[in-house]
Amino acid sequence: NLINQFVTEFSASGPDVQITRVTYTLSDPDVKAPMKALADAKCRIIFSVLSASSLFGNVWKEAKAAGLLGPGIQWIGAESIYGEMTADNLRSDHKVDPQDLKGLFVVTPLGGKESSPEFIQFRRDYANWTGIPNKAIPDNYITHIYDAVWSLARAARNMVLTPAIGAGQLLNSTAYLSSLRGVQFTGVTGNVGFDRNGDRTNGVFGVFQWTGDAFPLVGSWEGQGVQMEADKLVFADGSKTAPLDRILLPETAILFGWGGIAAISAVAALALLFLAITFILNIAQSKNTLIYKSSPLFLQYICFGLILLVASIFFWFGDAAAWKCHIRVWFGFVGFSLAYGALLVKNARLWYLFSEPSLRIIAITNQQLTTYLMLILGPQIILLVLWSSLSPFTISSVPNAAGTLR
Repeated sequence: NLINQFVTEFSASGPDVQITRVTYTLSDPDVKAPMKALADAKCRIIFSVLSASSLFGNVWKEAKAAGLLGPGIQWIGAESIYGEMTADNLRSDHKVDPQDLKGLFVVTPLGGKESSPEFIQFRRDYANWTGIPNKAIPDNYITHIYDAVWSLARAARNMVLTPAIGAGQLLNSTAYLSSLRGVQFTGVTGNVGFDRNGDRTNGVFGVFQWTGDAFPLVGSWEGQGVQMEADKLVFADGSKTAPLDRILLPETAILFGWGGIAAISAVAALALLFLAITFILNIAQSKNTLIYKSSPLFLQYICFGLILLVASIFFWFGDAAAWKCHIRVWFGFVGFSLAYGALLVKNARLWYLFSEPSLRIIAITNQQLTTYLMLILGPQIILLVLWSSLSPFTISSVPNAAGTLR
């Protein structure tokens, strides 16, 4: 019933969730076929309800043989794994390397909050019952059994004190169950209450993760969602990055075919060569009358801007990378603004000189024009700095019809 409910709830979470269910029993402990089925289905998150430690070794060995252990696969197990699995018994009893299971999560009920008054009092009472001062509580089941008995007792008390029910209904299982659902109190294990299905609504559950030699507590659930301690997480690859919850498809950068890349690159290379030669000749011939009267400094600005603009083309090819995206934008915007901004202010000087109706001599220096150029280029640079720092480019992979990632 637990597995059926689990499958039903996850299936309802969306069409992107694909579930493969496999089973095995103590009478048929051969788990090779189930592990192969999970591998064939390319499962990435595996929930395991193991109820007997005798199966652990077979499960882990066959899982490793099927490629279901290690980076890219996340296992989540039931509490029996937490109670039974140690590094020593993995090595000696099951012949399994404990490091192969690094990153495995298990969820198990916690005994309660040790700082709560109820837990402190229970610890004192437990020491008195056993006659051993400061007696450590051996496992979490004891506190849950204690609260379970109190739940039954409170349900019976409520029935007796309710005139419409009375003590005569204590043997009526339907009436007793109805009364039990209404029980609410603060127990050793936290707030005790039940939903209409009889499930605990406010239990305290711990999330533990296998590090290769131990199960440290890395999170908890108290009825308000799971709270994880991210700094304590360590996954199968030794990092703190959770495995992907999807099949890893081959990645391909799809922008242009190699023929198109070769053609565009050849044209761009010729353009860069032409611009570079023009830039050098402009500097070398800056005293030439024709060049001098054409404002050589702004001709150099135009050449340099066009060089940046054309160079940005080469960063559209090859594997996708965030730094390439930034260079495309910076070279493209700055190159365009510098080239056409220099052309604009250079022509503006001519317009201003020839539109003057008087015969007085007007001098507009290169320094003044450069200031005007900076007024055009400055806002572009400010916007690019804000864009690159506040919303930098990131790389994402998108599945396409060819079965690859773009």
